[in-house]
Amino acid sequence: MKKILLYGSNGYTARLMLDLLDKYQLSPILAGRRQSAIEPLAEQYKLDCRVFNLDRHETIVDHLQGIDLVLHCAGPFSKTAEPMLKACIAAKAHYLDITGEIEVFELCKRHDEQAKQSGIVVMPGVGFDVVPSDTAAFLAAQKIQDPSKLTLYFGVRGGTMSPGTTLTMAENLGKGGAARVNGKIKIESVAAEKARIRLFPDEAFSMGSIPWGDVSTAYTSTRIPNIRVLTTMPESQSKQANKLKGFGGILRSRPVQWIMSKYIRARVKGPNQAQRDKARSAIIAHVQNDQGQSAAIRIETIEGYNLTAHTALSCAKHVLVQDLPAGYHTPTTAFGDSIMREIHETTIHEIQFADVVE
Repeated sequence: MKKILLYGSNGYTARLMLDLLDKYQLSPILAGRRQSAIEPLAEQYKLDCRVFNLDRHETIVDHLQGIDLVLHCAGPFSKTAEPMLKACIAAKAHYLDITGEIEVFELCKRHDEQAKQSGIVVMPGVGFDVVPSDTAAFLAAQKIQDPSKLTLYFGVRGGTMSPGTTLTMAENLGKGGAARVNGKIKIESVAAEKARIRLFPDEAFSMGSIPWGDVSTAYTSTRIPNIRVLTTMPESQSKQANKLKGFGGILRSRPVQWIMSKYIRARVKGPNQAQRDKARSAIIAHVQNDQGQSAAIRIETIEGYNLTAHTALSCAKHVLVQDLPAGYHTPTTAFGDSIMREIHETTIHEIQFADVVE
């Protein structure tokens, strides 16, 4: 029987996965940095556990012996992805994570050849970042010839953020935005592109561009050279984000990050089950080509953290049972649109983009 290690299993999103293990017929080994957090969880769910941090490469590799796949859920991934990825390559264990950070996707791409030599699959972003948006982009790109521009719009109605997501946002304060322009990733202002979009059929939102993971992954999945991602963003929020850009060095300094981290861990708890079950997510992918043709796909689905728990476990199970080529993958280069087709309460439709623009 193949073995999965769920690292960061005491985190907010990983805990949601634990209640879905029977559905996906998985029995992972639980792992993380704190014995006091990991061992009680392992006892509660009657699972094996391993306790180790990510400070030493040799230690991580030792703890990955006998493991076929690591589902990495301990952020911020800008700090934790590289040591875990390198250990997975050394231990010949598939690497999956739930990041949404452009830098981490690019890091994983750079290790494509090493992953191939090791015979493993490297697939970051198997959660809300970026399975539904990658799927929408993949499907939209098939609707017209030679698409040259992709714009993704996404939002969650009724949701709030987990501690891990909030910590990642705090870490990135002052960095600005990003887009892909003529095949290259370009740093730009947050909300460099704005729109007002009827994201849900009955509600429109002001939206602004952000440095979302699809700036990296959608290029791999579709080869479209110009990509931007917009999310729900009031005008006041985009102005504040760009004012902070000049203070990026201070905001990312160790003392300030320590203070923000301590505050977030103490105050941010993430949405409860009632909030998650009520909330809904929507993604629109709009593609255009140089001949003036366009197409759009809308995906409406469950709340983002609930979705991540399902898609991450589904991707892990599929990687173990399918004979995928070794190396770097996005969710759609591996599975097409099949992962999102499996998710309950999900609709996928082609739409007329003009009908959703206000």
